[in-house]
Amino acid sequence: MNTNKEPTEEQIKELWEWCGFTYSYLPPHFVTPNGESLDSEPDIDLNNLFKWAVSKLIERGIHSIEFLYDEDGVRCFLAPLSNWTRDQDPALALFWAIYKVIKNDN
Repeated sequence: MNTNKEPTEEQIKELWEWCGFTYSYLPPHFVTPNGESLDSEPDIDLNNLFKWAVSKLIERGIHSIEFLYDEDGVRCFLAPLSNWTRDQDPALALFWAIYKVIKNDN
């Protein structure tokens, strides 16, 4: 899957909800799976994806994440799945690989 596109707000929200985040309206804030309150949703970066999403992947039997760099960008593989994603940004490559797992869960 060659993406090279930004996720929509709806896709980002879907990811964080899949990770266990909730949104509270009074006052507006996000609540992490461990109960921490955040003023805004986390950024899509490798730190946050590994902190919040990788444990969910492990629960689903995914035991390896590989990044391969080439002239076309970064490919991200999740094993034992045989799917991969590609993007210029490694965080977005991982986001799209996780998003494919989310869509298969639904």
